Amino acid sequence: MIPDSAGKSGSNPAGRAGSTQKRLLLVEDEAIIALGEKKNLERYGYEILTVTGGQKAIEVCKADRDIDLILMDIDLGRGMDGTEAAKLILQDRDIPIVFLSSHTEPDVVIRTEAITSYGYVVKNSSITVLDASIKMGFKLFQANQQTMALNKKLEATLDALPELLFEVDLDGRYWDAHCPDPTLLYRPVEDFLGLRIPDLLPAPAANTIMAAIAEAHEKGLASGRQYELPVPSGTRWFEATVSRMAGLHEKPHFILFCQDITDRIVASRRRVKLEQELKESKDHAERLLEVAAEIIMCLDIDGTITLFNDNGHHLLGYEPPYLIGKNWFETCLPEELREEIAGFLVGLRNGSTDILVPHTNEVLTRTGERRTILWHNTIIRDANGLSSGILSSGQDITDRIRAEDALRESDRRFRALTEMAPVLIWECDTDGNCTYVNTYRTRFTGRSAAEEMGKGWLESIHPDDRAACKTASEEAFAGRRRFHHEYRLQTHDGSFALILDQGTPRFTDNGNFLGYIGVCTETKHRKGNIK
Repeated sequence: MIPDSAGKSGSNPAGRAGSTQKRLLLVEDEAIIALGEKKNLERYGYEILTVTGGQKAIEVCKADRDIDLILMDIDLGRGMDGTEAAKLILQDRDIPIVFLSSHTEPDVVIRTEAITSYGYVVKNSSITVLDASIKMGFKLFQANQQTMALNKKLEATLDALPELLFEVDLDGRYWDAHCPDPTLLYRPVEDFLGLRIPDLLPAPAANTIMAAIAEAHEKGLASGRQYELPVPSGTRWFEATVSRMAGLHEKPHFILFCQDITDRIVASRRRVKLEQELKESKDHAERLLEVAAEIIMCLDIDGTITLFNDNGHHLLGYEPPYLIGKNWFETCLPEELREEIAGFLVGLRNGSTDILVPHTNEVLTRTGERRTILWHNTIIRDANGLSSGILSSGQDITDRIRAEDALRESDRRFRALTEMAPVLIWECDTDGNCTYVNTYRTRFTGRSAAEEMGKGWLESIHPDDRAACKTASEEAFAGRRRFHHEYRLQTHDGSFALILDQGTPRFTDNGNFLGYIGVCTETKHRKGNIK
């Protein structure tokens, strides 16, 4: 037998790091065959190391990371055979292995393919065949490496996407799923793979997605389909995009891309609501100006009052027509505001627009009391288009400002009282979403105020009581009536306390529903105290 050449001095030539010569490990227990194959391969430009056994091959591969490919005999005499050695080597490193064997039986070939599929060469094949098999092994290995790198890049890209990705067929059956946030799934992945969308999701959502799949089947792509779905993170809105996959299956398959657009929907609804509120406010202000203005006033370019209605006189404590002909700035404005307001009105007269321009300032009544007036001003022009004065409509908003200040102070006091109260206090809006909890509640439950907002308060209720509690609250909410019910609430230490929850609807003076305010108290003492 010839000795192993692996690990001997000179087996790794100088300059190996920069060499393009391929380094092969030949595992062959028959010395004559090994010597012949080594010489033939060296003539083809390969650097050849030889070992005679599987265990030695494993040791050499661990020690020499410069080996590029292994030629592995299957029958290695006594001890470990080539297939077992190949398995152990591949557990340590990824390297192309081409099997050499005198066996041509299908079961032997299949056994090697189950390990690696870089090549199988029958012994005594020509050096040309062996060289071609080695080159093909390198090409397959390079292709596999590129595929693995691409797959890793794709997996990293998918992991970076917050959206949901599914593979489905034309019947809506789930084949695969990718979801970085499982709280956005209607059910866990393992529960719905193999199921059909119509059998899993609520009908409105399922119908929307199935319509998108049908459109993608016809056109190749469908997008913009929106649906609402209750998921563990709450009720969310999604936008579905469906793309038909190209020829990978006998039956059509599709990629279903579902983007969470809840924030966009909420923002859109909020914007619509704000726009409606602004429009209503504008319409209301215009009606006030048209029929209920408290002050109607005209000033000439010098600030002399040329028109002042009776309501305005009475508001400022004068009998009509006392103010006509008086200088507005000297008679009715605090001294510290005269220069500022005069400059503002001069700017209006010199401007290019005649639209109503609002502003607010304080005025003095006959007794010296200060009142805050909201003004809407427009320019009066003569026949030549030149500014001849200003027409102003004024509304006394003093009481409103004071009321707003009082309301803010009242709210501040209310918050201060609730923060000191040794009970669990909460508020919710007209949609039944929690908007406030006091500090005692957060200490009691061990949950932050942010976690309690919206429908989060339900999470602290004992699972056996949650549905009944939710139903009772919704029924009372729908009837705008007071309610009280008992349930078990999880505390900061993980135990459950029996709670009496009492809620009262809130209304404006005009009877408009504002939401609920409620108090929770313990009806059964627990061990320990809430600090």
